Order: sequence, then structure tokens, then C-alpha cells
Amino acid sequence: MGIMSETILKSVNYYIYIYQNALIVIGVIGSIWAIVSNFKKYSYRREFAIFVKTTILMFLSSLILEGIGIASITAIEEKIFHDISAMMIIGFFILFVVEKLFFYRIDNKGYHIEQDFIGYLIYLVYFLMVIAMGYGLKYLLFALSWQIVLISLRFNMNTKKVEVKKKDRLYPSRKEQLKTVEKIINESEYKNFAIAISGKWGTGKSLFLEALMARTEENSNYCIYIKPMITDTRETLISEFQKRLSNIMIKNGIYCGRYSALESYFKEVLGLLTVSGKASIVSLIKGVEESKSYRDFKEEVQRDIDALLSESNKLVVVIDDFDRIDEKKQLDVLTFIKEVIDFKGCIVIFAFDYNNITDTKFITAEYLEKFIATKINLINVSFDELINYHRDEGLSVDNIKSKYVKDILTNIYDNSIDYFNEQYEYFVQAINKNHEVYLINDDYETQLVEFKIRLRDSIDNSVRVIHFLKEILTSLITIEATNNQDKSIENFFLAEEVAKLVFTVNFIKVFQRKIYDEKIEVQGMKTYLESNTSKFKSIDEAYVRILLSQVLICNDDNKDMNAKKRCVSLATKFMKI
Repeated sequence: MGIMSETILKSVNYYIYIYQNALIVIGVIGSIWAIVSNFKKYSYRREFAIFVKTTILMFLSSLILEGIGIASITAIEEKIFHDISAMMIIGFFILFVVEKLFFYRIDNKGYHIEQDFIGYLIYLVYFLMVIAMGYGLKYLLFALSWQIVLISLRFNMNTKKVEVKKKDRLYPSRKEQLKTVEKIINESEYKNFAIAISGKWGTGKSLFLEALMARTEENSNYCIYIKPMITDTRETLISEFQKRLSNIMIKNGIYCGRYSALESYFKEVLGLLTVSGKASIVSLIKGVEESKSYRDFKEEVQRDIDALLSESNKLVVVIDDFDRIDEKKQLDVLTFIKEVIDFKGCIVIFAFDYNNITDTKFITAEYLEKFIATKINLINVSFDELINYHRDEGLSVDNIKSKYVKDILTNIYDNSIDYFNEQYEYFVQAINKNHEVYLINDDYETQLVEFKIRLRDSIDNSVRVIHFLKEILTSLITIEATNNQDKSIENFFLAEEVAKLVFTVNFIKVFQRKIYDEKIEVQGMKTYLESNTSKFKSIDEAYVRILLSQVLICNDDNKDMNAKKRCVSLATKFMKI
């Protein structure tokens, strides 16, 4: 019996030995892989540096405990390591589960249990590391390797969380285009290179740039974001670029302090600007190019940039809202990019409406070709896609308590695109059937084609769609406050009727802004409807009149006059006119 027990014990010890060594091998391989795959990322290197410093602190703490040599401390260490370590691990798990259950019940928004669980494990391993250092290399190697794996895993989960959030903010139709721009950046040769991202105002250029910068940095490139509207002087533009490039270099161990190449180079440029007084960067460049110190400093900065970048890395400079600054400043920015920061490995991305730039007096398409190697027109995002994308955020029910008003909101949420399509079809049918009733000009077919283009241009605009959804929500809050007093709305109108009314009137307010501002808001809804019974000079006015007639039941003989008045009164209340 004793021999059998001894055999079983040896067998168990053998498997435990194999298991321990397997965990160590897996931990070492995993930690090496984690370091190799992430070490190019600055944020990971910073995280890893914190781990190294903390580990050194743990090692020193262990040496101090051993150096004291007090028997009781040694006994405590041995007790913790051999007898209590398993209980401690179980205790940590129980504490984690209890905490998560408690917090999850009181706040289940944004709680990421996986990251918190790994955080608990990291704290636990740090604690056990102090004890393990006194018990041989095997235990220490186990703790170190798995700690690196845990830290790397937490880093990747947090990075993925941020990345997914930014990618989710990109319109679905633009995702393939983002990949195209990424590919252009990654495959561009190691030289100064400029890309133009062109799109009209309100078409989501900023969202696209935000997603592009996130992906660019994820690919181990470096980004500098500049908005010339904010940097309103030449000196500020240069200083801001120097500051941001300096921050990147310092984080990567390149000296940028006093007498550094970067400081000396931009000090030379700023000095020449100060001497020249009101001279622009354009006129200044001729003098700067003759300066030997300028050329020498620039070569030194290039060497620093070469040290910062590997063959596959790029320094990406994003210039946003380039078309919203005056021409002289545009020329300054272009020359600044072309001459002052024309470093190898530097890629410049301009975001602007290309037509706005080429329509100016001094900057032509031919002139831009000197600066821009590739032009990319952003894909148009339709009204349907914009509504589907923004409605979760724009039509939130958080501020609405009434079931009736929630029903109105649900109708708008579910049927916004259908409302628009139905109303446009109704309008086209009305014009085709009775164009002589609405329009002075008989050439209604040409007007209809031109109007459709203008309407699409107005509604396929992310800024206006977001504004439209906010106006709808404001109207619903107003309706709820009015209805709560005496149920005056709920008793006379179905939720679906009010939904169409709210949608249509706010649609006119946002997307037919000129007519709304100049006529409806000035005259008031009731007066406007009563005064606009004659033919219209423009098809836009006919469109507004036909849509309002439809939702305000002005042409519905089945509704009595009091119902019509109540409907107009309701529109007046939530439109505040």
C-alpha cells in the first residue's frame, strides 16, 4: 500500500513538473512574440518601460526583505509562497467576481470585464513576483514572462477598443476608400509626397481624417495634425509644427532641446521671418535657400527624421480645412510644405474642397499640381446612409418620458427614409399633374431636374443631417411639454400623423433654409400658408408649399376646420414661430 502511494505521488509530481515547465515555455514564447509584434509602437514601449521600472522596484523590495534577514519575514515569505499563494489567487478571483457583479448591476454601460480581469491578474503577479524572486530562476522566469504576456494583452485590447471606436465612426461606404488611402501612404516611396482629400463642406472630411490618422498610427507611422484656421500667423504655423514634431522625436529618444538640429533649423527660419518683417513665407524662401546654415541645419534634421523612421514608416502631416483660409495664407502653407518641411519620408495630406481652391485668383489647378501628387475625391454619402448612421445618437429617447411621444419618435426613427421618398414622389406627382397651378414658368421639367440635383446636394450632407435630427428631438421635447399639460395633442392626433408633421416641417427648416428664414419664420406659419396661394417663381417654393399642405391637412376635406387650425397651431408651437 505504501509503495503504491509513493508511486502515485511520484507520478503526480512528475506531471506537475511537466505542467510547470510547459507553462514557463509557453510564457517565454508568448512574451517574446508580444514584444516583437508590439515594440515598434511608442505607446507599447511606454507601457513596457513602466513594467520594467515596476519589476526593478519589486526586485529591490525582495532584496531588502532578504537583506534584513529577520526570521519572521522569511517565515512569512515561505508561508505565503507555499501555503497561502493558492488561497490568495482564489481570493483575488472571488474579489474580482464580487466587484464586477456589483458594479455591473449599478452601471452596465461601458464596463469592460475582460480588461479589468487582466488588470487584476497583473496586480496579483506583481505581488507574487516579490516572493518568487527568493525562490529560484524558474519561478522568477514564470512570473516575468506571463506578466509581459498579460501587459501586452491588455495593451492590444485597449488599442483595439480605441481603434474600433474610431473605425465605427466612419461611414460604411467610405471604408474601402480608407483602405485605398492607407495603401497609397504605405506604398509611397521614401520621399516628400502630397495627397489631396477633396470633398464639399459637410461631407464628412473630418470623420475620414480621424479614421485615417488612427489607422496610420496603428501602422507604426507618425501623425501631425494642423488646422491653419487656428494657426493664424506664419510664426504660429511654424512653431506649432516644430512643437508637434519635437514631441514625437522626444518620445522616441531623439534630443530636441537647446542647440538641437530641430531647434536650430526652425530658429533659423523664424529668425529670418522676424528680420523680413511682413514678408510672406513665399518671398522669404528665396533668401533662406541662399543661407548655408539653413541648408546645414536642414540636413541634420533629415538625419534625425531618418533615425525616427524605418524604411516602412512615414511622417504624415494632415492639413485640415485648407480651403477655409485666405489665398495669401494658402500660398504660405503650400510653400511651407514644399520648401520648409520637404523631408524624405514625409507625406502631406490636404483636406479641402478642390473646386473652392481652383476657383481662386492665384491658385489654379496647374499650380496645385506642383504640390499634390495624388487627388482623391471622397465618395458621396447618401441621405439614406447618413440617416441610418446618425439616428441612434441623434434620436435618443433619454430625455423623453411620455409613451405617446416615444411612439412619435419610433415612427420617425423607423420611417424617416420612407417619409422623404413618399413626400418627394407626392411632390413630383403634384407638379406633373398641376404644374400650371404652382409655377409661373411653364418649363417645369427642366426646373424639376435642376431642383432634384440641388435637393440631393443639400440633403447628402452630414452636418445638415445631424442638425436635422437635433431639430426633430427638440421638437419632440417641446411637444411632450405641451401635451403633458392637457393632452391637447394626444387627444386629436395619432402618433404617426405628428411624426410626419415633425419630420416634414423640420426637413424644410434645415434643407430649405432660405425659404424658411426669409418667409416662414418672418411671416409665421399661419400667415405664410394663407398668403402663399398664388403661383410661385421657383420650384423650391412649390416644393415647400406642397409638403406643408400634405402634412398640415390643408387640402384634406375629411378634416374639419378646427382640426386644420389645431394642426397649424401645433406646427407653430414646436417650430417656435
